[in-house]
Amino acid sequence: MIEDLVAHFKKTFPAVTTLGFIKQTGLDSMVVINEAPTFQNKQVQTQSRVRESIGFLIYDKNTIQCKRTYDLLRNYFLLTNPSELNIQNQKVVATDVASGGQVDYDDDGRLIYQLTILFEKEM
Repeated sequence: MIEDLVAHFKKTFPAVTTLGFIKQTGLDSMVVINEAPTFQNKQVQTQSRVRESIGFLIYDKNTIQCKRTYDLLRNYFLLTNPSELNIQNQKVVATDVASGGQVDYDDDGRLIYQLTILFEKEM
């Protein structure tokens, strides 16, 4: 799903650069230090679902641009219905904005925002 989502973002948000991705399970949650939690749940009623949680880390030395990119992605998932997510090879039936916000600065002084989306898709 991650590869298909990255391809979808390249078409939907051409100004946003994707550095890469790592698929791992069992990672600890990141602690959000500067955002109020936002919760949303949109779904299509079907059966036979698989849940997949995908976390995004947004880095930028330009703090204003970092916040804008975070807001762009968060609002995209808050406002877009699952049926409108045309992610190739995936039939997404539900999305949840699970968590997100400012996390910290990395060793290079880049601001980090984190956004976690829970996807449910048909098998």
